[in-house]
Amino acid sequence: MIKYKLIIALLFFSTITIAQKSDTLTLDYCHDLAIKNFPIAKKKGLFLKKNELAIKNIKKNYLPKLNLNAQASYQSDVTSIPLDFSQIKVEIPNQPISPSITAPDMPEVAKDQYKVSLDINQVIYDGGITKNQKKIEKINLLINNQNVDVELYYLKGNLNVVFFTLFLLQENEKLIEVAISEIKTQLKKVESGIDNGIILKSNSFAIEAEILKLEQTQIEVENGILTAFKILNEYCGTNFSESSIIILPEPKIALSALENQRPELKLFEFQKQKITETKSLISTKTKPKMYGFGQVGYGNPALNMFTDEFDSYYIVGAKISWNLWNWNHSKTEKQILDIQTNLIDNQKDIFSKNLKIAGEKSLSEISIYGLLIKKDNEIIELRTKIKETAASQLTNGVITSSDFITKLNAETQAMLNLEYHKIQLIKSKINYLTITGNL
Repeated sequence: MIKYKLIIALLFFSTITIAQKSDTLTLDYCHDLAIKNFPIAKKKGLFLKKNELAIKNIKKNYLPKLNLNAQASYQSDVTSIPLDFSQIKVEIPNQPISPSITAPDMPEVAKDQYKVSLDINQVIYDGGITKNQKKIEKINLLINNQNVDVELYYLKGNLNVVFFTLFLLQENEKLIEVAISEIKTQLKKVESGIDNGIILKSNSFAIEAEILKLEQTQIEVENGILTAFKILNEYCGTNFSESSIIILPEPKIALSALENQRPELKLFEFQKQKITETKSLISTKTKPKMYGFGQVGYGNPALNMFTDEFDSYYIVGAKISWNLWNWNHSKTEKQILDIQTNLIDNQKDIFSKNLKIAGEKSLSEISIYGLLIKKDNEIIELRTKIKETAASQLTNGVITSSDFITKLNAETQAMLNLEYHKIQLIKSKINYLTITGNL
């Protein structure tokens, strides 16, 4: 039995312009559709809106801040001025008698107080905090968008698996149809031989059973094609039919010109840029800051504590704030960020090493499949000669139908191997381009 089931199983294994006819599909065309229609791509628009709102909020740092306050209080003691007028001696020139002095009535501060005020604070200079916050938000947008590019790149890889599996299934379907047609032709010859008494009747039974097996495999392949098209349509947001023709790409690899263009590498750099800007933001914590402030209020007492009546008042001023010493808190924060930078560099090195290993594997596969294809052509040539000889022998009653079927299956399997290796060669080249970020 030809091992078609192994071919179908490839659909579940993970391992190219646009101007084309509606009944043909290229890999580039599918990539473009998937990037345009898959939900991942919509993230960039959302990240942009998020970034615009974040920067809009940061710019409000320089807008005045208004706070409305209301307060009612009662205190156990108040400010008073103690005066002992008995100790005061007043001498008036040319007056024989010292006049008497009457102690004045001193106002008392009320123990219950009431106040409503509107406080205004205006940043004049914030040490560069706002400037650095805006830079960090811009880098956050770059990081988020680059993450989307990474996801889309992996989406291409998943789509490649479906695309090549679909092509392989379509090629298998063609070979099965040819095999069924050929074996039916041979069945007619066998039946003719049976009628003439040259061949036993049992030989036709074996051929008929083989036809049924091939038809079973044909059903499995057709179902595999249907499933693959459903998956492809989900990725691309389209409605391709099973009649669509898959066109394989013809990738050309100039090994000396290929450089690593993987989107993850840019992501690592953006992450390090964010750490650099974050360190700059930390430095602003120790810089002097200048503020303007004002207060408009109404209360009892107002600014004059000795008046027992409601009155309005205002205060305006400016102040400078400078944190001269924060116990090396900023220094420690920067040391933590330095470690994070080292971790990113380490992650980048691991990623690059894994890519190099995967790239060497793909290059090895390209070389191997090229050699296998040469051998496949030689094997097919020999298997075809053997099958043709067996067909003649079967017609003349020299061999049984089982012997002929074995030779036919061997030829068909050799043809399947050739198609498989051709597809794997192209797929290995695409994989190499994918690994190096040049797809």
